[in-house]
Amino acid sequence: MKPITIRLAILFSFLYITTIAYSQYEFVYDMSDGSTAKVEISIDNVIVPATCQWGYSYKLHINYKITFSSSTHNSLSVLNITNLTDNKSTNHTATLDDKSEGEHSDETSSTWTSDTDCATITPQNLGLGPLTLKIQETGGSEENPELSEGSGNLPIELISFKANNNQKSVELNWTTATEINNNFFTIERSTDTENWEEISFIAGAGNSNDILTYSFVDNNPIIGKMYYRLKQTDYDGSFTYSEILVVDLGKEIGSGIKLYPNPTTGEVYIEAKNMDVDKIFVYDMLGKELTTKVSITQSGDNQYIVDLSNLPVGMFFIKTPSASAKVFKQ
Repeated sequence: MKPITIRLAILFSFLYITTIAYSQYEFVYDMSDGSTAKVEISIDNVIVPATCQWGYSYKLHINYKITFSSSTHNSLSVLNITNLTDNKSTNHTATLDDKSEGEHSDETSSTWTSDTDCATITPQNLGLGPLTLKIQETGGSEENPELSEGSGNLPIELISFKANNNQKSVELNWTTATEINNNFFTIERSTDTENWEEISFIAGAGNSNDILTYSFVDNNPIIGKMYYRLKQTDYDGSFTYSEILVVDLGKEIGSGIKLYPNPTTGEVYIEAKNMDVDKIFVYDMLGKELTTKVSITQSGDNQYIVDLSNLPVGMFFIKTPSASAKVFKQ
C-alpha cells in the first residue's frame, strides 16, 4: 500500500447563536485509490443536566460532513476523535460511527467536572483547542493510523486595525467582533519591521460576543517611518500577531535646527532657537527612551550639547519638539 499523506486546511467560524457551530475543523485525507475524503467537523452544543449543584457530566454535540472527491472511492473504516481539550482540562474523545458520504451527528464520550456552571456553559466559553482526528480507509494499516490536527476558535476576530498620524503622536484603534480567552494585547513598534519594542499592554475582554473597540496613543513616536503591530495573548500563553501598519512621520530634520558632528564619538551639538534642555530626548532604534543615560547641557545661546559617551556604538535618535534626527555613534 502506498504511503498515505494528510493535507490539512482549517476553517474558523465565529457565530453567535447556539444552533450554529462555534468551533469548526476541516481535514482532507488522501486515499490510496487517488481520491480524497474531506471531513468537516463542528461542535455546536454542550449536553448537560438540568442542575449541577455538586458538579456534572457533560458531552459535546458533534455535527460532521464527509465528502469524497470521486463517485468511486474506498470506504473509511476508522473515524475517531482522539484528542480535543477544553479549558476544564478535559480531553474529549468520540467514535464517529457513520462514515458514509453526507451529513451526520454524534457525541463525545461523557466527562465529569466539579464545576457548577451547567446553566451557562457553551462551546465558546469552553475554549476548545486543536482537534486530533484518526482517519483510516478500508484496507489501511490499523497499526499506523493517520493523525491530523485542526485548530479551534481563534482568540479574537479582529474587524479593523488602524493608525492615525497626528504628527506629534500616533493613535492606534482596533475593533474585535468576538474574543475567546483573550488575556491581553501588546502594542509593538519598530523602525525596520525586524526589531520590535513593546510599548504598552491593554487588557482583553476574556470572552465576548460584543463588538469592542480599543485605542492607544504613542506620544513619543520617532520622526520618519514607524511600524506598529498588535500581539494578542491568550490565557494559556499562546499568541498571534496582527498585520503591520506603517506611519510616515515626515523628514528627520526640522527647519531651523542644526546637529553636528554626525557621526560622533561622543558629544553632539544642537543649535536651535527657543528650546529648553528638558525638551531634548534620546531614543534607540527600537524607540526606547535613553534620555536618562546621557548628559544634556546648554553651552550657549541656542546651543546644546548631548553627550552619548555612555551609550554603545550604534544609531540613535535625538528628538526635539519640532524634529528628530538619526545620529551615528562610532
